[in-house]
Amino acid sequence: MTWEVVEDIAGDTFEGFGIGDGKTIAVSFATDGSSVVALYIANPNGSYTGMWADEGDKDVSTETLRPQ
Repeated sequence: MTWEVVEDIAGDTFEGFGIGDGKTIAVSFATDGSSVVALYIANPNGSYTGMWADEGDKDVSTETLRPQ
């Protein structure tokens, strides 16, 4: 399956394209000329726990998505 992921972070919108089976989704975002890659794992409550890195990052960041 393919996924359109739209994140709203403090009023800033980020749009990404992903692939996955709903339990695991890999997403690519393009922001301000750089690339971001993310991997999300479904949680029992319907949210997704994710890890992501911006192009050039040496560390991986984490976040939780809550579908609306």
